[in-house]
Amino acid sequence: MLQHLLPLSFKGESMKLLKTTTLIFCLLLINIAVQAQEQIHPKVAFIEIDPYRIELKPGETYQFGAKLYAPDGTEVNAPYEWASDVGQITQTGLYRAGEDEGIHSVSVIYPPTGMRVASCIFIDDENPNTHSELAVAHYLIMQPQNTVVPVGGTVQFYVRAVNANSMPLKRHPVQWEVSGGTIDNEGRYTAGDTPGIFEIRATTYNSIQPMIVDRVFLSTSAVINIRTKAELGPHIAVEFWNLVVQHTAHFHAQGRVYGQNAKTLEVYVSPEKVNQFTKIYTAPVEDGTRFNIEATFKALFMTHNVELRLIDAEGNTLTSVHR
Repeated sequence: MLQHLLPLSFKGESMKLLKTTTLIFCLLLINIAVQAQEQIHPKVAFIEIDPYRIELKPGETYQFGAKLYAPDGTEVNAPYEWASDVGQITQTGLYRAGEDEGIHSVSVIYPPTGMRVASCIFIDDENPNTHSELAVAHYLIMQPQNTVVPVGGTVQFYVRAVNANSMPLKRHPVQWEVSGGTIDNEGRYTAGDTPGIFEIRATTYNSIQPMIVDRVFLSTSAVINIRTKAELGPHIAVEFWNLVVQHTAHFHAQGRVYGQNAKTLEVYVSPEKVNQFTKIYTAPVEDGTRFNIEATFKALFMTHNVELRLIDAEGNTLTSVHR
């Protein structure tokens, strides 16, 4: 009876209100369910595995570690799983290498999303008589490739033999040759008294096994520019440069600085194409100081620009190098 007495407009408004209330109630239930689900399975944007690469002997054990991170970079406390393709690993991350030589992997898995990050394991029994294809070098890598030093200056050169899977090999000694100056068996170069451009060459066999049939010569070279100190001016001679980025980035560089007014060496990093540099390292230096930089920083991007700056007492940049 009352239903017939209510105006039609009032009944329409009541239905709208009921629908709106029902919708809000459903959204609240969905939000509560999502929050409960996120508490059970937090959002994970990055997984960091430590170490990202390692060399082990057959049967050797190693304790791996892992960290999970939310999209804002904060660490997430959530369960994850370990897995390995060869060898055995416990769910606490303790790995025991198998007996087979080669390149294998250990993985961290976040089950709710299936996200997986792997560590590369190079298993090598260090037996020089092994006939594994993994022990055969395919090319050589030399650092630095091009460098400038003053007359009488020194530079440390590094050469690694690399196999078909781009893994560095041990026990591949090289023969050094220089067209000017001197170099010892460890790759330490000393410039002569004559300025000019000279070549440094390293050669080795592709295998240290004399019985291998297809044993061939490999070589690589670098250019070194020798100048007088007056010509050189302030300078950063980088010998070794490496940046490894997971969630935490690891930067390593070695070399020597030149400059009468040099006071500090600073390292700045910026995400690629962002051009917002942040200082991550500083150390006092003077003319001729040898540096060995090891620094870590949080990295929400996989590619970064790195810049080394040589600073004087007034805070002015004398020179810089970047990659």
